[in-house]
Amino acid sequence: MHKKVHWRESARCSNQHWEKGSFLSKCPGGRKWFRFSAMNSWTEAFRNVLCSHSGQVDFEMLGKIQSQHPGLYIHNEVVELNPQQISKYKELVKEKGQGLNISFAWNQMSLEEYVKQNKERKESKKFDFIHMIEVLYFVESIHDTIKYFHSLLETNGKLLIIHTADDSGFHSLWEKVISRLPNNHLFSEIYKTLEEMRMKYQIYKLSSDMDITECFIERNENGERLLDFLTQIVHFSKTAPADLKDEVLHYLRQLQCSREENGKIIFNNNLHAVIVEC
Repeated sequence: MHKKVHWRESARCSNQHWEKGSFLSKCPGGRKWFRFSAMNSWTEAFRNVLCSHSGQVDFEMLGKIQSQHPGLYIHNEVVELNPQQISKYKELVKEKGQGLNISFAWNQMSLEEYVKQNKERKESKKFDFIHMIEVLYFVESIHDTIKYFHSLLETNGKLLIIHTADDSGFHSLWEKVISRLPNNHLFSEIYKTLEEMRMKYQIYKLSSDMDITECFIERNENGERLLDFLTQIVHFSKTAPADLKDEVLHYLRQLQCSREENGKIIFNNNLHAVIVEC
């Protein structure tokens, strides 16, 4: 049995489409996402929970918030399972966090563990902003996860969900070889949940590409990591049956997943972003 890869274990891949230029500048509406000045709780403090990774995107968001609300105290609660990503995040705080009016709480655990811990402690935390960037793929229940984190929002709070689009190469790949790869929650499940719960939300489409040329170079370390990321299987190149590896590599070249451009294989990594209102 293959071991699932936590998406942030593929370090080179996980932040590739965030670090090439400003993530926020690529979003429709850009800064408008973070103009939540109507929140009364922002007059003194802002509570933020980030179902996170290594911190780069988080600091960009925090910077947008502080630029619009100078001097605002921010409590930032980080939920991250991978200890390496927590370490990277803490290094980033040392590098960029000096002088900022931000406190950090670190929770090295999965979303389910975080929910369980809060319920056992009978925590009644409330947050002004919660983001879940590409973290809903492997939760047991999309419905229960969204319902719980939505319940943590303060009045006028916002929940940001970013997830692979159903017209992306990921969806096409998973659909094609779904019986032989780990099952991942599709965006359509998120949409269905929001509709069933009658939540107020806005959906934005984020165009995103990823160069996967190295996947087709034998014994290329970066290519092998990319394949881990794309298939969600640790050491896929070394452990997958030869026919499965051939099938995946063949399908990755198809128009449903990628396009050829200047001798490179460019993967369709389109995303959906959802802003959910309290």
